[in-house]
Amino acid sequence: MTHRASFFALSLIFLLGCPEPEVNGSEDLPDTLAWNLTEAGPFSIGYTRWDITYPGAGDGEDRTIPVHLWYPTEDESGTPATYEFIFTDDFSWEDAAPAQAVHEGGYPVLAYSHGSQGFGGATPYLHRHFASHGWLVIAPDHIGNTLTTQSSPLPLDFYLDRPSDLSAALDSLAAGDAGLPSPAVTERVVAAGHSFGCHTMWGVGGASFDAAAIQERCDAGEYSEAECSNGVLSAFEEGLRDPRIVSSIPMAGGGSPSWFGQEGLLTATTPMLYMSGTDDPGAVDDVWDRTEGLEMTWMVVEGGCHQLFGLGACPEISDELGFAIIRTYALGFARQSILADTSTETTNLLNGTTSFDDAVSVEVR
Repeated sequence: MTHRASFFALSLIFLLGCPEPEVNGSEDLPDTLAWNLTEAGPFSIGYTRWDITYPGAGDGEDRTIPVHLWYPTEDESGTPATYEFIFTDDFSWEDAAPAQAVHEGGYPVLAYSHGSQGFGGATPYLHRHFASHGWLVIAPDHIGNTLTTQSSPLPLDFYLDRPSDLSAALDSLAAGDAGLPSPAVTERVVAAGHSFGCHTMWGVGGASFDAAAIQERCDAGEYSEAECSNGVLSAFEEGLRDPRIVSSIPMAGGGSPSWFGQEGLLTATTPMLYMSGTDDPGAVDDVWDRTEGLEMTWMVVEGGCHQLFGLGACPEISDELGFAIIRTYALGFARQSILADTSTETTNLLNGTTSFDDAVSVEVR
């Protein structure tokens, strides 16, 4: 699963005339929608990473970022993954042998955007849950705003980079850069983002940037003349909608009027499962009120703090319960929007008829 291994595999395909990755016939596939949302799926978790370079939005300058991938494996042991040189994940194994896709058409995909000064593996319990159910989870590191690469203040074009990073990561996955034995279904993707990752969700989801206000800040000298190039300002004007993103899960974050104005969120086209916690005041600002008319489910966790949706350690709710809530509702929403899961269990969970736990409240419109 390293780049070297992927290159070797592709070379063999070219030299030996091996067929394209195969997808099992539908008659051979298990009923993945019968798997319990609350429990881990049948697979262990593989993990790999690679770097991609793409032309940045607006300025067109090359931007190089790491991309992380979690995927299903049938390996029973392996080398634990390490994120940001510090965090060890004993339940995700580096470069494990990927399992064949068990969903019709290939692996379904969750694309993830980390929070400010975070990293791709900052929500490992969520990534592992999806991968155990046969999904791929792809997460770029937003270089310039990670634990080890923080820029302060952030340059103007970074607010374009976040959505662009997610789209470029999907481009790489669609191109087969991960070297998987089955195709990734990148035509219909669910995305999730924590904290500043909600900015990413609105960007790829079709929200309109307040280009006039951004221009005014440039004119006032908040950003340098070089930062306020015609290309960058035009990119804000055009927006960064990625049509492959068909649903999204913003977690513990808002949609700042500083970037989207008071009405820019209303042009978003993706149904959303918005998650927040009662012990995270202000994180969702007034998004619910500002997005009247959009298709949105708002799930609130009693006692949930900002990091419930990241590394955990909230004072008022255990990680065991909090993480179970987040991954269950996220997978249910993903199955409903990507895999057409219309089961009573999933439908009732997401409309609030039933609840995973008394700590959860759900509002739907």
